[in-house]
Amino acid sequence: MAGRHSRRGRLTEWCRSQGSAARDRSRSRLTGVTDAGTLIKHLMTGGATSDGRGRYIAVCGARVLPAVLSMPESGCCPACAGFDP
Repeated sequence: MAGRHSRRGRLTEWCRSQGSAARDRSRSRLTGVTDAGTLIKHLMTGGATSDGRGRYIAVCGARVLPAVLSMPESGCCPACAGFDP
């Protein structure tokens, strides 16, 4: 029986092929995250991973515990400043 669900296979393949491209784009974007301990802004990629305790690895290699968005930052990490787009 041919119905609207007969095309699901082609759509699923297309979504899978677009998934890897979307992951690559998210890794190339940098975003600033303020560390709760030092109040210094570090840059992170979209693919930054947690170490299991809520800390993320910044572009400069520092482990960052994200602060509340309303906390003011006291400056930018000098090592991360070289990566700023």
